[in-house]
Amino acid sequence: MSSCSQKRFQSMLHHYELKLLSDDEQLQFEAHLLECDHCLEEVKRFQRVARLMTHDVDVRDTVRKLDDGVTVEPELASQKSWFSWSRLVPTSAIAVVVLVFLVLKDWQVDIRPSQEAFAVENRLAVMPFENMSDSEDADRMGEIATNLLITDLSQSRFVQVLSSQSLDDILQKAGADSEADTEAVPLEAARKAQAQWMLQGAIVQTEPSVIVTTQLIEVADGAIVASHRVDGQPGEDVFAVIDRLTVEIKSDLSLPSDAKREEDRSIADVTTNSVDAYKYYIDGMRYQASFYAKEAIAAFHRALEYDSTFAMVYYYLAEIENRNLIEQAVLYSEGASWKEQRYILAKQAATAYDNNGAIAYLKEIIERFPDEKNALMRLAMNEYAMARFDEAAEHFMDVVRIDPDDKGAFNQLAYTFSAMENLDSAIWAANKYIELAPDEANPYDSRGDLYAVRGKLDEAIESFKMALEVKPDFYASLEKLGHMYVFQGEHERADSVYRRLEQLDDDALRSWSRYFLAYGTLRRGRRREALGILDQGIVRCRDENLLHEQCHLYRMKALIYEDMGQFDRALIELDSCFAFYALKYPNDHLSFQDIRARLLAQLGEHDKALQVTEQLRRTLIDRGARLGRYDYAAAITAWYRGDEDEALIFADKYAPTYENKFGYGRRYTLARLYFDAGRLEDAITEFENQVRDLECSRLYWGAFNVRTYYYLGRAYEQSHWYERAIAQYRTFLELWGSGDEDIEEINDARERLARLESES
Repeated sequence: MSSCSQKRFQSMLHHYELKLLSDDEQLQFEAHLLECDHCLEEVKRFQRVARLMTHDVDVRDTVRKLDDGVTVEPELASQKSWFSWSRLVPTSAIAVVVLVFLVLKDWQVDIRPSQEAFAVENRLAVMPFENMSDSEDADRMGEIATNLLITDLSQSRFVQVLSSQSLDDILQKAGADSEADTEAVPLEAARKAQAQWMLQGAIVQTEPSVIVTTQLIEVADGAIVASHRVDGQPGEDVFAVIDRLTVEIKSDLSLPSDAKREEDRSIADVTTNSVDAYKYYIDGMRYQASFYAKEAIAAFHRALEYDSTFAMVYYYLAEIENRNLIEQAVLYSEGASWKEQRYILAKQAATAYDNNGAIAYLKEIIERFPDEKNALMRLAMNEYAMARFDEAAEHFMDVVRIDPDDKGAFNQLAYTFSAMENLDSAIWAANKYIELAPDEANPYDSRGDLYAVRGKLDEAIESFKMALEVKPDFYASLEKLGHMYVFQGEHERADSVYRRLEQLDDDALRSWSRYFLAYGTLRRGRRREALGILDQGIVRCRDENLLHEQCHLYRMKALIYEDMGQFDRALIELDSCFAFYALKYPNDHLSFQDIRARLLAQLGEHDKALQVTEQLRRTLIDRGARLGRYDYAAAITAWYRGDEDEALIFADKYAPTYENKFGYGRRYTLARLYFDAGRLEDAITEFENQVRDLECSRLYWGAFNVRTYYYLGRAYEQSHWYERAIAQYRTFLELWGSGDEDIEEINDARERLARLESES
């Protein structure tokens, strides 16, 4: 096989193998691989060596011995993220080999603690209490007492208490793995959790007063450290008994003297004084941990029926039902612990797009509770929302180090790796999630998302079907399954799925199904037919008195009219969209405003477009929010008023943001701007990412998701990449070839394709 004739690409080969190329260089090199057999074979050879290093025991032992020669510059290492290339500074060629090996592990490491792992100091595992007064625990007093005690002890910054959800997962796995009798399972679970102590308890009686007994056990040797018995006084409820028990337990733990001086509020003061409210709160938390939103919402609302001032119930409802409810959580936050108050304030800031503010509150928690998994998780999620994916991955991995069985961390890691363009590691993390929660639907749904984002439709469909096998009413997967059929061109199957959603007893899903029914029609270029479907959906929503739910139907109509060049009509539809949206979110002055500015600019209403854009900027600044949407609106409005220099300045600011990476419609119009400005390389980068990713949000942007193929073909053609241009024109015509006759691009694509094919 001859060597590569292009020295530039030959010199890039080893940088590519070591993942040292920039995004642009990587794109160019991978395009070169399609044309150069020599470089392609070199890459494959390197991958074979990598697999050997990863899986061969002898090779790994050799690498381990060589590793002694690697030196690390301490100051530099402390400044870099834990997976940064700059963390290791090799001083020899041998060290380079070790470095390559470390990178090739590609995050897919076994982070579970070994059997020799030391217990984490002051970590306590509270086992589920047995209700000896009722073996069936019909009133769930054992479960309630366990969770109240965990919450009460968690107020102390000197005790790291495992959450009930984490412990449930560990107990389940320990029970499945253990060959010993069931009595040995709790201690085995505590060891797996790296707990220093384990607490076992029982409800001796509930009437006429509550009596609780516990044993505090040293996990290392199984020795009983202390025993407790708390007899409730006449009139005392379980909350008061748990308060007294908490004091006794803390006094028997080897805690610093400062622990005696920290505030210890009554458990009822930081949760609720209603046993029934707390019971449904526990249910809601459990459902939410499995991503069963419908069931979680129902349970949380039952909790509010018993206590309408339960702050943390509003907090979780703000996450899964209506973000405005965070204000209710703030209103009643005096009835939450110090830690939970910071969570509430962080959520309020994030809801206002003030991710930096949210991060500040979460760091307050972490400063006081360094191993607080939930705070680290939410810190990472806010970093993810700011497109700081390296930092997000680092903090998600911090959670995994604390708790190697935290399924939520692996779920979030999967999406983070995907955002970092590392599909292999993303699928690895998703499979870890499945391994930890094989009987839940969401792990398979998440893996389906990851495959879809990389255009692997068959694998995505298989994963979504597996989610539905686990839970047939897991409608997120059913919805996505319909979207995958649209991408495959299986429109009858897609419509069948959407009509199934329309029959459900769920207002939101029914309205969305009527929106989805327009997807397949738009995907085939039948814009007028799609408008008719949306109008029918609006009528059915009105007949069912679904008001807010109509907003997205009007939004799609606005996008279709924009695509048809009827910008004035598009504005009318967008106004209707916003009016219905405001019924649920009256204080949201951000949503749809960048679209409004774009439509006004295309109408030539430049002063009004500037006013909307400036108001968007002020609102974002007032909230302390990131300015991505403003940068986008400023770029687009400047472009349409003829100020190319300003448009490109703002476009370049917007391109690397979270809003661009996950906002398909904005990304399409940004790519169009680059294309029209003659910046073909940037346009191709944006367009290629769009045609590769088959995530469901593509369909949400209507005609844009198909026009991408046409304009990518144009960009390839102008770059003299004719074979690629031909492929894109063919795809475009396969989709829109039988579309509306007045779509000019259809005939233009036919002419360009015919010319290129005749010349090839």
